Amino acid sequence: HLNIHGGGFLGGLPEGNAPFCRKVMAETGAVVVSITYRYAPRYTFPVAHEDVQDVTDWLIQNAETLWGAAPTVMSVSGFSVGGNLALGIAQRLSRTEYRVKAAVLFYTPVC
Repeated sequence: HLNIHGGGFLGGLPEGNAPFCRKVMAETGAVVVSITYRYAPRYTFPVAHEDVQDVTDWLIQNAETLWGAAPTVMSVSGFSVGGNLALGIAQRLSRTEYRVKAAVLFYTPVC
């Protein structure tokens, strides 16, 4: 499970979602990875999306080796702009064997 924090592309910390991530792990047994991305205004669009894409590609390539997790059953979550980034990953993977199986989005401006 990939979790992406909020912060309006301007800040935020993945550790802020730790209670939610612990709950997902405890209730589902999933491996949960909570990530960050580079922030504006120093880094502009589409850098945050590319950062999340890079992490997702790395997770797909390494999940089975590192954690015995199947990359073909990935789920995503995101808070605020993290939901926007999670939807972007879901869309990007939608026509691959790694399509996202579930998404949980909180306060997502694009919904």
